[in-house]
Amino acid sequence: MTGAVALTRSFNAGIMTWAAIIAILLAFVGKLGALLQTIPPPAMGGILVILFGTIVVIGINSLVQAGHDLT
Repeated sequence: MTGAVALTRSFNAGIMTWAAIIAILLAFVGKLGALLQTIPPPAMGGILVILFGTIVVIGINSLVQAGHDLT
């Protein structure tokens, strides 16, 4: 969650709460799941690598800015 907040620069807890609620509700929409399954697995893999890679980079950047020694 910290990575998403840093990426969007949306530090409002209310917005994040509503986003989480909407995401949970969308998980129960079958047509959305069917739409996502039409994306080829290699393309979805690339999307996920970019997503999680961005979150990792933001997390490491946060540690460096906080002054933690990463060695």
